[in-house]
Amino acid sequence: MSESLEHYKTITAEQAISEYDGLTDRMSITHQVLAWNNGVATHNPIRDECCPDFSCCGEPMWSDHERQVFTQAFLDGNDEVTDAMCNGALSTMVANALKKIRPDMGDVPVAIIGDPANTHEVQ
Repeated sequence: MSESLEHYKTITAEQAISEYDGLTDRMSITHQVLAWNNGVATHNPIRDECCPDFSCCGEPMWSDHERQVFTQAFLDGNDEVTDAMCNGALSTMVANALKKIRPDMGDVPVAIIGDPANTHEVQ
C-alpha cells in the first residue's frame, strides 16, 4: 500500500481493488477508508466489509465533510465517533430496506440495539 495520502486523492476504483493484494487485515481497512474518503467506494474483499456508509453496496455516499470527519476519527482511533457514525449508517440502511420491502409501513424509525439515541428516519 502506498504510504502517501496524496495517492488516495487520485485513486480509481480499479486501482483500489487491485491494491488489496498483499495487504494485511488492518492495512486493508485503512486502504478502504482512505480510498472511500476520496470518493472511491470499494467493498473490502479481505474482511468482506462494506464502506462505513455502505456506499459500496448501493447506499448513497456520505458528503465530503461526513467522510472527512469519519476518516479523521478513524485515523485518530476515536471509536466513539466511528461507531456512532457506522451505527447511524446501519440504521439508515435498514430503514431504507424496510421501506423497499414494506412500502405500506411508511417511514419506520430504526435504532441499533444498544444505541437508543441513534434513531434515523428513512431518507
